[in-house]
Amino acid sequence: DRVRRALYGDAASEQEEEEAEQSPLLSAFSWHRVEGPTGAGKGLVLDAIAECGEAVLDLEALAKHRGSTLGPLFLDDDDSRLTVDAQPSQKAFESALLEALIAARANDDASPLLPGKKKKKKKKIPVFVEAESARIGAVQIPGPVHRAVVEAASAAKLDVPLAERVRRIRDMYAVFETPAGALDLKRRLARLTRKRGREAVSRWHALIDEGRWDELVADLLVTHYDDAYDHAMTRDEKRLEHSRRRRAANDPSSTWTPTTSKSVVALPDLTAATVREAARVIVDRARAADEANDADDDPRRSSSPPSASSCGRRVETPAPQLREAAMPSR
Repeated sequence: DRVRRALYGDAASEQEEEEAEQSPLLSAFSWHRVEGPTGAGKGLVLDAIAECGEAVLDLEALAKHRGSTLGPLFLDDDDSRLTVDAQPSQKAFESALLEALIAARANDDASPLLPGKKKKKKKKIPVFVEAESARIGAVQIPGPVHRAVVEAASAAKLDVPLAERVRRIRDMYAVFETPAGALDLKRRLARLTRKRGREAVSRWHALIDEGRWDELVADLLVTHYDDAYDHAMTRDEKRLEHSRRRRAANDPSSTWTPTTSKSVVALPDLTAATVREAARVIVDRARAADEANDADDDPRRSSSPPSASSCGRRVETPAPQLREAAMPSR
């Protein structure tokens, strides 16, 4: 059907998804990934990038899930009950994903031409997306879309102090600090017994009972979430590296390539000014990566530096200094 053709191309099976080229819709975009451990403020940074006028694809919002044991979204958070906001079906998720991509492409196509100007060769549309595992709760990201994210033109990894991450998690999951939420949280953490052991789960339950929320969140991040995130990212990249080699063996002219530009952006805090500055850095780096890729595709293209982004210009106080470092390709 229309949705499957747009997202999966001509692939008729999971194996074909691994080897197929991008569909025309997906290949219209230049993908840029924002990654980092749980609580690093990836959603905040993506919101700031969207405020700069850039296209952002929020997969977690479309899936109605934050992609972890504590990922479901809740409709209310009174003291007596919690009501989970149901995730969409796989078909509904894919339809919403398609509509989001079509809207991003339509917004770019709407840019007017000056009188007398000829339309140049169409550039890819930059789109920014959070690094996700292949599955978000109960829904699966279509294989070609997930590959596009992993094999993005650029990737920015957020490095945020643990104390800031703890504050961010408590803000995001304040529902669990209610009586009903605490009971639900203990049930969810009990599911990790096989993976993390009874001693760890008992320790977490005790911290909940004692209301020691900062200690609980820090413990969960260090002993569970950081390891789970790194494992998921490594697993997905290994799987996609295998499929990339297989595609290259079957078709040496394949245009799929690994991420060409990786960097680390260290945020000292998650204040609005710092987040906006991080957004500016990430957008500028993405533009530089796209310019470099355009130059590789067409050596006759001018090598002039990419234009600076407008991100962060509304900040009235001096923008915080963020540490940047090149991150070697894995």
